[in-house]
Amino acid sequence: MRSLFVCLAVLTCLSACKNQDTRFFSMFSPDNLPLQEFIINPQADTVVKTIHAAQIHIKAGSISGKGSAVIRVREAITAGEILTAGLVTRSGNELLSSDGMIYFEAQDATILKPIEIKIPRQQTVANMQLFKGEINDAGVIDWQNPRPLSYPSVDSACLPEARMFFRSKCTPCHNLLKDGTGPALAQVGARGPWSNPDSFAYFIRNASAVVNTNPYLIGLKAKFGSVMTSFPDLSDKMLACLLDYLNAAGIEEGIANNKWRQSNWRMDTSITMTPTDNNTVLQDREIIVSPTTEYATYDFEITSEGWYNIDLFLKENIPFLAKQDIRIKITNKEIGNAIGFFLLPESKVLIQTDELDNDILTFENDPLLPLDQRVILLVLSSDENNAFLYSLSEFKTTGRCHTTITLQPGSLPQIQKAIEQKKIDHIKIVPPATGTFQ
Repeated sequence: MRSLFVCLAVLTCLSACKNQDTRFFSMFSPDNLPLQEFIINPQADTVVKTIHAAQIHIKAGSISGKGSAVIRVREAITAGEILTAGLVTRSGNELLSSDGMIYFEAQDATILKPIEIKIPRQQTVANMQLFKGEINDAGVIDWQNPRPLSYPSVDSACLPEARMFFRSKCTPCHNLLKDGTGPALAQVGARGPWSNPDSFAYFIRNASAVVNTNPYLIGLKAKFGSVMTSFPDLSDKMLACLLDYLNAAGIEEGIANNKWRQSNWRMDTSITMTPTDNNTVLQDREIIVSPTTEYATYDFEITSEGWYNIDLFLKENIPFLAKQDIRIKITNKEIGNAIGFFLLPESKVLIQTDELDNDILTFENDPLLPLDQRVILLVLSSDENNAFLYSLSEFKTTGRCHTTITLQPGSLPQIQKAIEQKKIDHIKIVPPATGTFQ
């Protein structure tokens, strides 16, 4: 699996044209995304939380091995991440609109049972499907084998009641985002046994009776020195709503959560989470907790490693599509081959230009795209001295765009800054390992 990922990182956006400068493609690869590593005990039920607050539920015995196992994850959720990873949104000849991508690997181990994954969003989009990334004969990742997704969501009507209960009954001992007399409760469903709503409900009603029956609960009692008050009379509906509220981290915390994400975003750091011992499920202090305002999730199971993409077919699901007659003329002479990336941030659509032909870049078959959407066009090439050239422009999809550009010399920091000025979220470009850019 590791060799497959290396291949993908280099070839994600490669076309069949062999004379294109592969440095440009390696600049935009999944290696640019944060590598998150979790060390788990495969013999224990474990829920890990990712940077983007995805929950990965690995049931006991789902992964081979009796000792510890290393889980590796990368995510491309935002439009900027999709671009920086070069993950073109295409299935065969059909364009896709993505609502998030995730890579999963059990290093030096085998998946024996389905792994459950929840991708949180502020709202889910109808008709989204789960695609599996496969590398085709041209070396391009192609999203294949779509299958339906489930769409559980929070009943927003009950959130005010749950918030009121939390403030009146829970805040004397608990906060949402930091420990108090008791543990922080934001996204409590990602910890210990609480991914099972029935276990959460039973504990709230019978805390003192069950606190010594689970290693995770024993650890909490040792850490905080007391046991919470039980609430035996709470209804099933109220308990379900309270768990939803806590997992959403509270509506009014949205601004604080966004600031947390900006200040804690790490694009070039590997993250390792380690349990305290082989018999303990990962606890919240080992997991990066990223508060979130999402109130719905895409839920699915995987049985093999690799990239997965939550997508829908543009042609079948998006109204007001129109063919886009796009012709990009490059004025520079004596340049190497060029590549263009065409990003629609709103729809999270990323496509790649055809091979440069007589100083013209085009797109295959004049793609069908939503009208009046913002487009970021990034074109890369090199001059006769192998120096880096680029152009970054912006326009809207109107049905026709015939434009002339002049590529300018620039360093990687300069292109990084230029893209940041376009206000594309969470993007970082890194030098290719064997490149010669200055």
